[in-house]
Amino acid sequence: MNYKQVIHHLTDHIQKTDPKKMWVVDNLQYLTLGGSHAYGTETSNSDWDCYGITIPPRKYLYPSEKGLIFGYDNFPTFNQLEYQSKVGDKSQHVDITIYNIVQYFKLLKGNNPNIIDSIFTKQNCVLFITDIGQLIVDNREVFLHKGVFTKFKSYAFNQLNKIKTNPDDRESPARKELIKKHGYDSKNALNIFRLLGECEQLLSTGTMDLTRDREQLKRVRDGFYSLEEIHEFFKRNEIELEKLYHTSTLPQEPKEELIRDLLLECLSRFYF
Repeated sequence: MNYKQVIHHLTDHIQKTDPKKMWVVDNLQYLTLGGSHAYGTETSNSDWDCYGITIPPRKYLYPSEKGLIFGYDNFPTFNQLEYQSKVGDKSQHVDITIYNIVQYFKLLKGNNPNIIDSIFTKQNCVLFITDIGQLIVDNREVFLHKGVFTKFKSYAFNQLNKIKTNPDDRESPARKELIKKHGYDSKNALNIFRLLGECEQLLSTGTMDLTRDREQLKRVRDGFYSLEEIHEFFKRNEIELEKLYHTSTLPQEPKEELIRDLLLECLSRFYF
C-alpha cells in the first residue's frame, strides 16, 4: 500500500459520500501505516491500517470568524473520517482513519495506544508528511506522561479478557481459524505482549521502537505460548510496570502548555 493508493481510496469515498469534505485530502499533513506493518509482524496476507492528520478549514475551529456564536449557533464539526474496504482477499483490505489535528492532539495527550503508536512509526511506514507533520513527529515526546501506564495496561487487560477459546458465528473466518488452530485467539495475545512491551519502553526510555519485539510477537501470533503462559506474562509484567511507573522520569501529568503551544504553532503555520 502506497500514498497514491490510499489517496485514491479516500478521494473515491469522499466523492461518493460528501464531496464538500475533499479538504480532508487536500489539507493532509501526515499519513502513516500502522498495525502489523508498523510492528514488523506483517505476513503476505496482512491487511493495511492507515492513520493520518488533516487540518480543517478555519470555520471548523474558529466559527466566530463567520459571525457564529459558541453555544447559540450550529457550526460544522469534524473529528475524524473513517473508511474501510474489504474487497478482495485480506491482503487488499484497507482501514483508514484521518483525524482532525485537534482531535489527534487530544488522543495523543490522553496516551491512546493506537495514536501514540502512529506517531512512532518508522520512516519506511510514513507515506506522506509535511513540515507541520514533521513538527509534530519531532515533538512527540511532549505528549508522553505517566498516564501511559494506566492506559496501555488497561488496553492489554481488555485484550486478555477478550481472548476466546471457542469461536462463534460473529467471528471472521480468519479469527475462527486462529482459535481452532491455537486453542485461543492469538491476535488478542499478540496485542497483550505488544502493549505491555510498548509501555515498558515508554516508561523506561521515554521513547519507543515499535519493531523491537517483532520476533517475540511473531511467536505469540503463531501460538508459541500456552494460554496459561499468556496470563502469567500479564501478571508478571503488571508488577514490573508498576515498579517502572514509580521510577520513570516521565512527567506525572500532560504538559498542557507545551502541547497547546505546539498545536497553535501548527495551526498558525497552516492558516497564516
